[in-house]
Amino acid sequence: MDIVTLLGNLLDPSLIIILIVGTIMGIVIGALPGFTPTMGVALVVPITFVMSPAEGLTLLGAIYGGSVFGGSIAAILLNIPGAPASFATILDGYPMAKRGEALKALYLALVASVIGGLISCLALLFFSPPMAKVALKFGPAETFWVSLFGLTVIASLGTAKDLVKGLLGGTLGLIIGTIGISPTTGTPRFTFGLPDLTGGIDLVAALIGLFAFSQALVYFEQLKAGAVMALHKAKGVLRQAIKLVFRHSGLTFFSSILGTIIGIIPGAGGQVAAIVSYDQAKRYSKNRGQFGTGTPEGIIAPEAANNATMGGSIIPLLTLGIPGSPTAAVLLGGLLIHGLWPGPDLFTVNAEVTYTFMVALLAAQIVMLICGALGIPLFSKVLKTPQYYLAPIILVLCVFGTFAIRNFSFDVYVMVICGLIGYLALKVGIHPATIVLGIILCPYLERGLLRGILLGEAEGSALGYFFNSTISWVMIALIILSVAATIVMEVRRSRKEEKDQHQSEKAVISWREYLGSRESLLALFFFLFGLLTYTVYASRLEQEAGLLPKYVLFIMMVLAVIQWFLARKYPITPMPKLPWKLLLEVVLVTVLFIVVGQFVLGYYLAGAIFLIYLPVRLIQFLEMPLSSKRIGVISLVSVVFMLLLYIGFAMILKVPFPGGIIS
Repeated sequence: MDIVTLLGNLLDPSLIIILIVGTIMGIVIGALPGFTPTMGVALVVPITFVMSPAEGLTLLGAIYGGSVFGGSIAAILLNIPGAPASFATILDGYPMAKRGEALKALYLALVASVIGGLISCLALLFFSPPMAKVALKFGPAETFWVSLFGLTVIASLGTAKDLVKGLLGGTLGLIIGTIGISPTTGTPRFTFGLPDLTGGIDLVAALIGLFAFSQALVYFEQLKAGAVMALHKAKGVLRQAIKLVFRHSGLTFFSSILGTIIGIIPGAGGQVAAIVSYDQAKRYSKNRGQFGTGTPEGIIAPEAANNATMGGSIIPLLTLGIPGSPTAAVLLGGLLIHGLWPGPDLFTVNAEVTYTFMVALLAAQIVMLICGALGIPLFSKVLKTPQYYLAPIILVLCVFGTFAIRNFSFDVYVMVICGLIGYLALKVGIHPATIVLGIILCPYLERGLLRGILLGEAEGSALGYFFNSTISWVMIALIILSVAATIVMEVRRSRKEEKDQHQSEKAVISWREYLGSRESLLALFFFLFGLLTYTVYASRLEQEAGLLPKYVLFIMMVLAVIQWFLARKYPITPMPKLPWKLLLEVVLVTVLFIVVGQFVLGYYLAGAIFLIYLPVRLIQFLEMPLSSKRIGVISLVSVVFMLLLYIGFAMILKVPFPGGIIS
């Protein structure tokens, strides 16, 4: 296809408008907690039926790219992953925002996302057929090793002191991930007779609970301590962000290539790319100790990688008809409704449509840069919201965002439970990201393991099947290098600490003190949890259905024993004192809001009452003056906010929230 025709199509005013509108829609959808890129693209597919093929695919592609970046907005500002792929951005994005550098964090995410998107789109444009052939070589064994490699990321989420805790959190996440129907036998596991659990724990519901709901509880705790989040204004923040990204050009390019490759692998998705990229960035960074505190590298790596999966996931879709991600699967529907079939014909018979779509995706990245740069100062103003109102708003967004995923009320209760788990995990020194990592990778790990065993037995050797391909050996080598690098780095760090701290200064810890410490009680809890779950439940599961849970529970018990002995080397941390009275009231009122919203008043009316009651109670708790004017302002803001939610969810997105008995 000649370049003149291609440029003419791209400069068509209608296509430019579609690019702008689609990108803005994508950013907004991505920023809404619970709304994934897949949902955003799926909602718009029917609209594209009245458009030309090139216009329809361009709209879907613009929403796809915009929503992946949009997820970082809520992740950085509110500690809520707007999409699963944004969860790794939280690890450094939110700490940077807490320092008052929210603008810097958002601009870093934007620039890294744009570069990652550009590189993946160029790969889509020039290397589609050969790269798609590589994806076909990923079978169950390769998927298993990739998932196992992803689990080594847990080692990079803390130092040796917290490493075992992180691994314990990972095993808990893996057990949560096994809830539901076994992927090979159809046997229900850990459902306890509840039909609602047969489908498993929804990933986004768990993400919102572990990150957002738990963070809202932390907000309430900070309120009592009088802590607030600042927002420092500075000139030239965008220019500084661009310089920082190009200063780390090697990391940006590597993460983009890594994201593109992972995007090609069917089923991997942006969350896996972000996890692996973050791990590699931290593992080989000169500033490894700064990760988790708000370092730019911790934002650049996951954002470049998760946006790069967009172009990568479309490569096998266009060439082979195999979508590389759930969102790409929805894009397949957009192709089919226009009579376009993946394969060679797309690049010959329908070359004009295909290449116009590819170049439009490139242009969408530039549009996203402009729209994001203009919108970020507006987005960051959310931090100016008073903390006593911001926390209740986060809780409402958690409830609405979780329900909107599957229109399933049970997911909301799961989200609350996961939120409590995440909050308690933070208090005992376990980062919720380790639990999330286990939940995300569990399906890939188990499917790869069980299918690999079945195929290996059919070929004569179940074990040999996992070692009979070059890709498998490459992944095994990477796993060994990853673990070895972590061990070497931790040994060096420990030796340095021992030199810095004189032996005589170390306090002698008695066993009586240790037995009542946080570390000891944590180890005891995980050991008893693993032992009871194994003996009472997992041991009775069928061989295939219980294979992964049994191994994970055994590893959990071993890690608990290691934690019990290892933690005595470090200073004792007493059990944290929590504001139980305030937190209990918040949780009970939230559950009451959910129940009343579902069965009596409907979510919107119950949400409005909740957003009036809870801020008023918090003001009383903080002993602030509560005038009739302040109550009036709170009531007005509550009504306006719920009206905006109604317009967005009910009128535009057509989400059927429960209306209670008044509907």
